[in-house]
Amino acid sequence: MKLIRSSAIGIFGLMCASFGAEAATLVADYEFNGDLSSSIAGAPALTAVDPLGVATFSNGVYNYGGSTTPAQQGGLSFDNSGHLLTADDYSISMRFLFNDRNGAWRRIVDVQGRQSDNGFYVDPSNNLDIYPVQGSSGAFSTGQFHTVLLTVGGGEAKAYLDNVLQFTTTTTVMNLQDSAINLFLDNLSGGGQGEWSSGSIDYAKFYNGVVTVGSVPEVSTWAMLLLGFAGCGLAGFRRKLAGSLSVSG
Repeated sequence: MKLIRSSAIGIFGLMCASFGAEAATLVADYEFNGDLSSSIAGAPALTAVDPLGVATFSNGVYNYGGSTTPAQQGGLSFDNSGHLLTADDYSISMRFLFNDRNGAWRRIVDVQGRQSDNGFYVDPSNNLDIYPVQGSSGAFSTGQFHTVLLTVGGGEAKAYLDNVLQFTTTTTVMNLQDSAINLFLDNLSGGGQGEWSSGSIDYAKFYNGVVTVGSVPEVSTWAMLLLGFAGCGLAGFRRKLAGSLSVSG
């Protein structure tokens, strides 16, 4: 028993050291358990964009709707006016699904105040795409939840689908140009309007810094290490660690 305890303490120490050296910091964490608040203190609540009044919560999921008409699109908005995220060094992880428009452009993230067609999408080939610079080959299935990670830093943007890197591209398209980061909402002016789908989102996590994807312990192991994590003072240890993200410098 003493050996087990000593080993556990050693593991806890290693985990504390590892997390203490992270370059990316989780600054906002949304689990959609009946509201749009963050579990991280100091982060703003998300703003619901719901012009038709059809959004609902169900079983820890936020369901949004509307139509492809730009003024009738539903989605969410993150207020970065407090500069929790650095304009050219951040990450967003989400688990969500799209209901509609298989084989069409559908916006995931807008960072330009809905004034530009440029942004992060699922494209007509049902792949992740930063328009107009880079697309992927991993299939995004309509009607199915997927984990999507976008990272921006060092002059590069990377996109991951279900924890698999899809592409790395040199671009500033996803550098924050506005105080709002819009989820699922397409541009209100210019070309390419209406590239939208209704959908549901299970969680959204915003990091200041670049997250890298790696393996994490299984749920049973997390249970064993919980005390050690608490000792490290880790925030945001949540039931939806299923995003399988480890942050590294």
